[in-house]
Amino acid sequence: MAKDDLEWMKIKEDQPRLIMSLGGLEKCGKTHIALSAPDPIAFQNFDNGMEGVVNKFLQVGKKIHLKDYRDKAQALKILTMTDTETKSHYSPIWTGFKADFLKYLEHKLIRTIVWDTGTEVWELARLAAFGKLDKVMPQHYGPVNSEFKALIDLAFSYDKNLIITHKYKKQYVAKGEKEVWNGKYEQAGYGGMGFLVQVVGRCFRDEGENFCLEIKDCRHNEKCNGKIYVGEECSFPWLAADVVEGTTPMDWGL
Repeated sequence: MAKDDLEWMKIKEDQPRLIMSLGGLEKCGKTHIALSAPDPIAFQNFDNGMEGVVNKFLQVGKKIHLKDYRDKAQALKILTMTDTETKSHYSPIWTGFKADFLKYLEHKLIRTIVWDTGTEVWELARLAAFGKLDKVMPQHYGPVNSEFKALIDLAFSYDKNLIITHKYKKQYVAKGEKEVWNGKYEQAGYGGMGFLVQVVGRCFRDEGENFCLEIKDCRHNEKCNGKIYVGEECSFPWLAADVVEGTTPMDWGL
């Protein structure tokens, strides 16, 4: 019998992980849910939303490494920069963000990486490439799209959870010659995010002002689509245990 020279796939024995996009309006629990994931957590921060939230998790012993990319000292100066100056300013910040992300992926102890927010990570990538966020021709986005997508694709080669939070914006539709708000909201940021991650979640508050989390799309386990978590179950461990069959919330840091 001829020797079989094919390399057959085997069941992975690594710790489970999820790549997730988490969107919602302001103060609906995005950062809270992200920080409920297994620690140690590497938190790549661009937003003010974590202030006041992180302390609750530090008080219960969560290990969180914070890297802040906000540049307050340059905030007013940036408003007067030319496109070339803006590009020169943001390029090293983008390079540093990517280097940090790779370092966190390679780190043996880190369990979860958070981008807060992915909306602003996408803005940083565009500012580093173009020096501006508007008036860029669609055909010029190819290299930027590929680089952004490659970062998320890279996470699938590791056993780290990646949680990317997103802001929501009003959704506008054409009405005659104008665009009007249709009363709905949509994710702000990279438009193809839903195709890159395993789970897309939506954060909101119910009538009792409780945090709620809905699974909008789950290609990892389609049976979870539409499920809503409220109150104490509105956390990453409960969602992850449903998405990855055979696991429990305890496996995800609860």
